[in-house]
Formats: sequence, structure tokens, C-alpha cells
Amino acid sequence: MSAKFKSKRETFQISQNSDVLPSDTQNIFLKTKFLVELMHKLNSAKNENQLLNLTADYGFKIFDVDGMAVFSPDKDKKFLEAKILQAKEKDKDRLVNAQKLVLFKKMKLESRYSVAKAFISKEVVTVQKTLSPSLKRLGIKTVVALPMIVNSESIGVLSLGFGRKSDPNESDLRTGEMLATHLATRIKNLALISSLKNQNKWLETVQENIRVGLSLIGPDDVIYYTNKMVGKLFGTTGNLLGVKRDDVIKNWNKLHRFKVDRFFERSELRKSVYERHEPFLGGLMKVYSKPPRFIEANYYPVLQDSSFLGMAASYRDVTKEKRQEIELEEQVQILQTEKERFEAIVRNVEEGICLIDSNLRILYMNNACENTSGWSLQEAKGEYYYKV
Repeated sequence: MSAKFKSKRETFQISQNSDVLPSDTQNIFLKTKFLVELMHKLNSAKNENQLLNLTADYGFKIFDVDGMAVFSPDKDKKFLEAKILQAKEKDKDRLVNAQKLVLFKKMKLESRYSVAKAFISKEVVTVQKTLSPSLKRLGIKTVVALPMIVNSESIGVLSLGFGRKSDPNESDLRTGEMLATHLATRIKNLALISSLKNQNKWLETVQENIRVGLSLIGPDDVIYYTNKMVGKLFGTTGNLLGVKRDDVIKNWNKLHRFKVDRFFERSELRKSVYERHEPFLGGLMKVYSKPPRFIEANYYPVLQDSSFLGMAASYRDVTKEKRQEIELEEQVQILQTEKERFEAIVRNVEEGICLIDSNLRILYMNNACENTSGWSLQEAKGEYYYKV
């Protein structure tokens, strides 16, 4: 059967079988296949070590290299350090020797080495004639340093070492640049994800351990978040996330162990936060726990570029302050009662009574004293007693 009469199925099978392709085409086909596999696996990698190991494993399949390394700067960006260093199986002894070299452990960013130049210039650097004696002893004759760039920032260098003294072809350079950029992007993304996870973990730890209840309510009145302290303060028995705040209040006794009295109008709260976008502060609630406690509730609008995103609420146990306030009011009331009783007694006795201060000025006179002196209390108050 001639080629033009082959079925589509047979043609497809031939294209999938790389053994029937010309050697150059077969080589390109395999390199492309390995590159696609590598990109896919890099996207699934969970950490930087996986990224580097995958790059090294597939690097030898994609590029005809004798060694490769990935360098990244230290925290102060004064040195470049080899994060991974790999050689072909036949060059394992050379790899061991390379790992002992200070050059691969740490090199100054301001040095003349190709890796440092690529990192600073953000351009591909190819070196043959000026290779260091250390690299030559390892059998490396050509080095291509590919900067790993993300958002115009160098975060590392992918270095390829060739055992032949010839310039890499354009295809390998383009592939290398693409791989370096993709590797840089994945490393940066994983670092950002790790940083966000750490920040979220820290925030969650803070929110769960502070002695203030916190909750977030969306613009649709749905509860998006509550910390543990909210449950402790109100005796929450059910999951409130995803439930409308109004429904929680209507079914309060079903969702909480403790009854609650609110000494503020919910309608005023809604007008302040949801309509005027102003905080509603100092809302007082009495929770009938054992013993009962008082909770101060503060509500704040959550805004972004003047757009209303919801409401943040904080709940603070003010039982101690409230009890002190009540006790103070009771003491004031007792003192006022005692004062009125004293004044009633003194006012109605037959003997004249006059109270003076340390400067001999009159503070008080009862009715009998007013009658005896001929002065009213209003007239005599503040005057020297001997004048009256």
C-alpha cells in the first residue's frame, strides 16, 4: 500500500512511533515530549526541592549537557549559592569533585563568573575561552548561564555545562530561556503561597487566642467567619458559618446555650453600618450564663474603594467594668439617701446647728440656726461664722 492510500489511523500510528522518524526529527520530537512532561510536572510540584530535582532529571533529556546547576542568591544578595548540582551518570566522580569546590557552594555576585554576570545583567551569558580552571578540570568546555526572571527581577540562574566547545543552537537557547522563566515563576509562586500560608496561620493563631470575639458578616447578612471566643462568650452550640445573622437571632435559643438581652436597637445598628457606613459602638448585651455576664459589641463597616463589603463585629466581656459601674451607682444612691436622711434630721431638730469649714466659713445651717441668727442659709453660706 502506497503512502497516499494509508488510512488516517495508520498515519496517526506512524506519527506516534518516533522510531520511524528521521534522527533529527526524532530528537526534536523527544525533546519536545520531555519538555512538555517537565512543564506539567513543574506545575504540580509542591515545593522548591521538587522543582529543582525535576529540572535536573529532565534537563539531561532535553539538553545534551554534561552537567547542570541552579543558583539562587542568599538573603543579603551578596552571594550566589548552588541549590542543586547534577552530572550525567558517567560523570558522577566529576560531580563529587565539583561539590567540593567553593565555587559551587558560594560565589560573589560581583565576581566575573558567567552565573554572576547572567544574574546581574538579566541576559543569557555563554562562556568558552574564559572558563575557570576548576570547570575545565571537570571536563566542561562551554557554559550557558540562563537568568531566572520574574517581573523583571532575577531570582536565580539555570546553568548548563557542555563537554563540547561549540555554541548551543538557537533551539536549545530558546528552550533554556523558556525553562528558566517557567522555573522562576513556579519558585516565586510557591514562595508566595508559603508566605501566605504562614501569614494566615499566624493570623488564625492570633484570632483564636485573643480574648475578644470576632466575626465577619457579608453584605448579604451571611456570617463568613467567627473565632472561638464568640462561641465561648455566647455559648454557641451550632455552626453559624453560612447562616444569615437575622436567622441566628430569630433562632437564638436553638443555636446557643445562653439567652441574651440586647440593650440597643438592631434597626439603628443596620442604619449606621449598612446604610451610613459608620461604626456602631458600645452596644451592650447581657448573657444569662452562670454567672451572668455583660458583653460590649462594636460593629464596623468593611469598605474597599468606597464599596461596602460587609460588617466586622467585635465582642468584649465587660462584666467586671459593668459590675463596678453598678456597685458605684449603688454606693452613690446609698450616699444620697444618707445625705437626705441626715438633712431631714438636722433640719427639724430644735437646737441650732451650724457647720463650718477649716477657714471658719459657714457650710450649713439648719432651720433653728437660721431663725436664731436671722440669716438664711443662702445668705450665710460662705460667710465667716463670727460675722453671722
